[in-house]
Amino acid sequence: MKNWILPINNTNDQNYNSYQNKIKLEELECKLPDLDPWHEKALPHINKNSNPLDGCVVNFTEFTYIKDGKVRLNKTLDTKGTRCYFRCYYNKSEFEIEFGNWTSIRHKPDCDIVEVNCTKVNDKAYTYNTMHAQIYRPDASGVKPALKNSNVDSISPPDPAAPFTDTPDRIDLVKPTNLTPPNPLPDVHILVFDSVAHTQFIRSMTTTMHVLRDEMEAIAFPYVNKIGINSRPNGYAMLFGKQAFKVEKSPINDQYDPNVTMEELCGRYLDSDQFVPFEFKKRGYTTMWAEDWEIALFTWPNCRGFAETPADHYMRPFQLRLDRYNYKQDGTMKDQLLRKMCKERHEHVIDYLKDFINSYPDKPKFSLTWLNELAHDNNNGLFHVDMYFKKFFREFKEKFSNSFLFIMGDHGFRFGGIRKTKLGEVEDNNPLLMMVLPEHLRKNRQLVNNMKDNAKILSTHFDTFATLVDIAHNAYNFTHNSTFNNFDKSEINLTINGESYFHPYKLDKKRNCHNLRIPLDLCICQHEREDISNERAFGERLANFMLEHVNQALVEQNQTDLCVELTLNTTASIEVVEFEPSLRFNAFKVTFNVLPGNGQLWGFVQIDGDRSDKNAKISMISERKTILFLWRTLQLNHHNNDDTSSRK
Repeated sequence: MKNWILPINNTNDQNYNSYQNKIKLEELECKLPDLDPWHEKALPHINKNSNPLDGCVVNFTEFTYIKDGKVRLNKTLDTKGTRCYFRCYYNKSEFEIEFGNWTSIRHKPDCDIVEVNCTKVNDKAYTYNTMHAQIYRPDASGVKPALKNSNVDSISPPDPAAPFTDTPDRIDLVKPTNLTPPNPLPDVHILVFDSVAHTQFIRSMTTTMHVLRDEMEAIAFPYVNKIGINSRPNGYAMLFGKQAFKVEKSPINDQYDPNVTMEELCGRYLDSDQFVPFEFKKRGYTTMWAEDWEIALFTWPNCRGFAETPADHYMRPFQLRLDRYNYKQDGTMKDQLLRKMCKERHEHVIDYLKDFINSYPDKPKFSLTWLNELAHDNNNGLFHVDMYFKKFFREFKEKFSNSFLFIMGDHGFRFGGIRKTKLGEVEDNNPLLMMVLPEHLRKNRQLVNNMKDNAKILSTHFDTFATLVDIAHNAYNFTHNSTFNNFDKSEINLTINGESYFHPYKLDKKRNCHNLRIPLDLCICQHEREDISNERAFGERLANFMLEHVNQALVEQNQTDLCVELTLNTTASIEVVEFEPSLRFNAFKVTFNVLPGNGQLWGFVQIDGDRSDKNAKISMISERKTILFLWRTLQLNHHNNDDTSSRK
């Protein structure tokens, strides 16, 4: 083992050693983590009773609702003398809404997002204003079953405050027997819980896990490794299949240049790129995309996103109206739809998803639902919605019978107290992934066994993209008798960096962080570590070197008006951990505090030579932009509670 990596300072023949190192990097074994979701060091940061709606009292009831494409009055309330009008919100751009004309509710809106305004003839002071989301289907005539009650306007909407009566511990273990799908093109639904790790989901969503695993035969992938620090690079990997950043050279990596840079992706529109929903749209799918935050995945922080509406049903005008500075006005709409109704953002989004599923029983469907608010700023943010999602999956289990479901995270929880534990450090880099197959494919033993075998090996979002492409191009041929021996990419004119989960992984190269383009500071493979924090002078030297890079990055990125020059807090501890000392990587993780603010910063460096040599060259492994991002976010955290962070 001692000769896996040649010493960095012993390079008599640089080209030969470089060749040798490359071979050895490709052959490095990846020791996968064995995590306890309830590790004792993490317990102080876990609160099963966390619920933002505790004590909430409903003090706004919607006077209107939409059913079968028409705005209707709630006849259980006093509607005498009420006159109501609606106007449509159309998607004009990623940041703009196009408003329709005010129209009587006797007509049907031809849009998904509808604003309603009501007045009363005999009460000049009465005003009512709200917003509804629906799925508007232009060809809906004759698709939906007729209502049993012909007096539609008298039907009451469901009571949002009605108690949940489903028995929590009742598990339906009846396995499906249908081997013939109702439609040769299966549905595809992606549900992303932003900032949720695999073990975090296990810890927080126990009853939902039971429904997914025991009733829907979901397959968990516990060793997915994020490939970038936050949502953007991981989103590009899973939905565009591209590496959008440079992987820095490290003891376990060669340098990997990106397929496309973040700056390029941010500075141009994405309409002509290999976006996964477009692949399904080309094949006759109806598409839907919903997020619960006005700064969308591919527009954060100031990116262009898409010039044209990227999905048949795009919920973005709803979020723009709630949150965008030029549309939210005095915040009344947001206050009504959330705080006064005791509702959370995910409820509006999941209702939109439900309506999408119900509105197209005869069409193949693709949906992308991205939930930011639940867990992005709170590592305990899922506990209180466990029963909600258990009910959702059970309610729609039959409608998911011919669907591929991806329940996933983009990365784990990235900040707060739990992130400072060993469990939290791995969780940050180890996002959730569970997959549910269509019923008829759950009987294909080769497919299921392939997936279970692949789930035991290191994977990335590049593999998720490859799997989605596999579905888009080949799923019409998938049967319970199909063979899954090889994913042939040769006929697919797309950049595909990963492997499909459905076929045996190609193991001519080991699935390690080098071969999968995962940077050292994000790699979940477990390396031998030695704590050398007792070498204080060495720690200060490394910390000051890193601070030079951070301060230089502040200048280069024009952040000096927001951030003063940082200095090392010499009264605080400095943690220095050496990676693989027996292999002489000469790589170190350094964690220290800075002034002003006493924010904590960490990163990875490498020494070219003996660490006792004060003249030995130090180089950064962590990207400077990443370190700067960590600093600015942790600086914000210093003024907030333990579980808050900046966006994305």
